[in-house]
Amino acid sequence: MKSLERVERVEIRKGWFQDTLPSAKHEIGSIAVLRLDGDWYESTRVCLDNLYDLVAPGGYVIIDDYNYWEGCKRAVDEFLAARGLGVALVAVGDSAVWWEVPC
Repeated sequence: MKSLERVERVEIRKGWFQDTLPSAKHEIGSIAVLRLDGDWYESTRVCLDNLYDLVAPGGYVIIDDYNYWEGCKRAVDEFLAARGLGVALVAVGDSAVWWEVPC
């Protein structure tokens, strides 16, 4: 029964991140774990720009392809630098990283 309750809270939106996130982000509440698997620069940056402020202090951001796709890494590095966020990136396996959102 509990798994059915979770499914009811899922909404799938068709489209590119840059076309769907700017309006959808206003319908999303606080995020505890933001996991991004956008691969490319633009998709990673759009997701961070639109969703990062929704991550609760003490929450986590996981980037799947940070050490795999150069564009993804550049998007994360530029985003963190632009925000002045000196967070410690923790490597997971060969390509992913995570960090805790400062309180």
